[in-house]
Amino acid sequence: MLHQECLQGHGAAVVVSGPVASGKTELLRTLERRVRDSNCLVLDATGSRTERSLPFAVMAQIFQPVADVPEYTDQVAKIIDLNRCANVSVDAPVEEIERYYAPVFQSLWVLLNSLASGRPVVIFVDDVHHADELSTRGLLFLARRLRFSRVLLVMTEESDPYRQNKLFHTDLLRQRHCHRLRLAPLSRLGVTELLTDLLGARAARELGPVCHTQAGGNPLLVEAIAEDHLALDAPEDGELVGGEAYREAVLACLHRGAPLLRSVACGIAVLGERTEPDLLARVLDCQEEVVRKAGETLETMGLTVGLRFRMAAARDAVYDHVPADQRHRMRLRAATLLHDDAAPASEITRWLLAAGRVLPAWSVSVLRAAAEEAARHDHVEQAISCLDLAYRTSTDPAERGAIVAESTILQWRAGSPEVGRGVTDLMAMSQEGALTRDDTGVLLRHLLWKGDFDAAEEVLERYEILPSTARPAADRFLRASIRYSYPRLAPGFPARTEPVEPGGGLDPLHQAAEIIMAALEGRVDAGVVGDAERFLEGCRLQDTTLEPLCDVLTVLLHSDRAGTAARWCDFHLDQASAYRAPIWQAMLGETRARIALWQGDLASARQHAATALELLEPERWGVRVGGPLSVLVRVATDLGDLDEAGRLLSRPVPRTMFLSRFGLQYLYARGRYYLATDRAHSARDDFELCGELAARWGVDLPGLTMWRLGLAESHLRLGDPGTARRLAEDELDRAPSTRSRVRGLSLRLLAAARVPADRVKLLSEAVRVFRACSDRHNLAESLAALGELTELLDSDDAEPDRCAPARPEGRDATEPGDPLSQAEWRVADLAARGRSNREIAAELFITVSTVEQHLTRTYRKLNVSSRAALMSLLAPSDSTLTVS
Repeated sequence: MLHQECLQGHGAAVVVSGPVASGKTELLRTLERRVRDSNCLVLDATGSRTERSLPFAVMAQIFQPVADVPEYTDQVAKIIDLNRCANVSVDAPVEEIERYYAPVFQSLWVLLNSLASGRPVVIFVDDVHHADELSTRGLLFLARRLRFSRVLLVMTEESDPYRQNKLFHTDLLRQRHCHRLRLAPLSRLGVTELLTDLLGARAARELGPVCHTQAGGNPLLVEAIAEDHLALDAPEDGELVGGEAYREAVLACLHRGAPLLRSVACGIAVLGERTEPDLLARVLDCQEEVVRKAGETLETMGLTVGLRFRMAAARDAVYDHVPADQRHRMRLRAATLLHDDAAPASEITRWLLAAGRVLPAWSVSVLRAAAEEAARHDHVEQAISCLDLAYRTSTDPAERGAIVAESTILQWRAGSPEVGRGVTDLMAMSQEGALTRDDTGVLLRHLLWKGDFDAAEEVLERYEILPSTARPAADRFLRASIRYSYPRLAPGFPARTEPVEPGGGLDPLHQAAEIIMAALEGRVDAGVVGDAERFLEGCRLQDTTLEPLCDVLTVLLHSDRAGTAARWCDFHLDQASAYRAPIWQAMLGETRARIALWQGDLASARQHAATALELLEPERWGVRVGGPLSVLVRVATDLGDLDEAGRLLSRPVPRTMFLSRFGLQYLYARGRYYLATDRAHSARDDFELCGELAARWGVDLPGLTMWRLGLAESHLRLGDPGTARRLAEDELDRAPSTRSRVRGLSLRLLAAARVPADRVKLLSEAVRVFRACSDRHNLAESLAALGELTELLDSDDAEPDRCAPARPEGRDATEPGDPLSQAEWRVADLAARGRSNREIAAELFITVSTVEQHLTRTYRKLNVSSRAALMSLLAPSDSTLTVS
């Protein structure tokens, strides 16, 4: 319409504005093609950022076609005299510029009006915001005079307020014949139509909505996405890809924008999309309002939403264009600004980790604080990264040692193979005298766990001469723990007896140490049990409290508080499950398995122990592997699955395991297996070694291994009931209470070494004890044995055993030669026929343990020492073996 009015002598000026790549240039070229077809004189020019300092650069472009006409060449050259144009600075007062250049502008207007008298003139100026200052003023001069001419002036500009000439807008757009046309981003329908031309209707329907969101309606970006879609042969219903064409289009958009716009885009790419405008502004050294407006412009360009890139490919394209040194400076400046503002360590660390090198000294303490917070929230990998950077930044040997100690603890929690390197580094630092006592304690814990006792002894010597620890409770627990779990080293590492500092008794490590020492000294009373429960209730599960928790639970268990121990262990297991720390779950799981074994819940014991070995491979358990392995061996043995028990015992274990508490548990479990497989001599050797070590190390505690009961049963099998009775009575005297599981086991074993009439009383008492302490397995065993004994006594009272001679008067019923009961004859008969203990138990509907007891008595009465001798003595053809 304006073009038609121009033909009628009503000129106008039009400014087409819009964001970068919104189609302004394409619109201008389309208009230009149409105008040329209408016999108009078309003059055009393009503003350039690189030519803004050249006076009259745009005006010279506009009138160049006129200067090429011979009759106008001299006139144009005289008007646009570039030498003359440089006489007045563009920074001079407006009045002086206007006064000096008014004759030039007037001459151009006269020339333009003369040209328009012959045919209409249409002037196109693309990117007028890049025009030099003098050309801008010249265009304004001409635009003000177009109303009654046959001249149409069409210009394009970016809608970025920081790129627009305020004088140009205020002066031009208030003229009635001057108009403004704003180009908006493509609508969803517009994007779909453009994609239809580029990809076809089907692909446009599938990709149109997503493409509109990702490109923000920017035609250039839409075309680039379509090009990448074709180049990568992506499915029509697949995700949009940001390939090479898209990356180039993003950079082209930013290159055509203002420098400040590019700076803000680079800041968003480098500092991340969660950056607050105020921090970004301070890093870029500009006002926050400037950043906000730049963000709005980037959004209208289709690159961002707020301060977040719409596509990751856009962020990557911008990020890759920022030099590495500049990225480092921006991140470090962000960290420094936050540090100056006393921001939380986690916020500052975000930028320190991103900067990654050449950090200031103050960053070490910030990184360590952030690591502690990250570890507390189970972000272990992040915490380790913080400590690694802190180590590379620090120059203080003691500080570096502390950092390695902290990192080693976290590597251990995460199950990382790097924990080995950390221990090696700590050992080297210890030898150089660079570790504090606290950090040396960390090294000791790992050496003990691995079973490297030689190195541990070397470190212990240095530990004792180091200055006092900053945390006495940690020292106190370390000493108590070594006496309890690694007693082989205890003589060279005595417990401390210094008075507790005010408030020190509240430290969970101090509380655990006191409870363990009470157990070692045999003074676990109601008060100590109450302390243990309060400790378990108030102790928060973390790296430094995991071992104390397990040790206190074990003390409760051996003090016949299995139910209490189970409840608190389940509670802390639930806490451990919320963390990504398999070693926490594994250690607590092993403890829970031992509690379940104590309660006679064999299925639960097996499940917890097996899970513990799945969470933490046997080789990573170190000497503590004896814990879960011994539980599994004992469960398999008690269930009669001797093949499985044998397979478990064939697994390799560290040699040094037998110098720890866990070796004692393993020896006891293996001894039980030897008894079940009729290897009483081997069993006796294991139980004797277990007792010898426990006594030598000062850990011969009730319930810890109960080696006396195992040794007593071995002597029964070997035909020495007198020694068996003495050992069982000794263990009975050591039982901590009348409802102690140890007491119940002692009573049952004493019953096996007495005459039948005495056994009823002993077994009945054992049943009451096992019922009181909720040991389901041993309760069932004792009830079965009591039932068989009652049946035997009833049968003996009613009718003498037809299979054996009468019992001589005055003889001890436990001596060889005593007549076999019917139950013993049934077991002996099947054993002589080659049946295994498990097969006999299944056929007679009794437990494997009962079979073993019957065979023990049979061996003694018939004066044989092995199953082979029994088979030779009681051949199946012997008519005396017939049982009615």
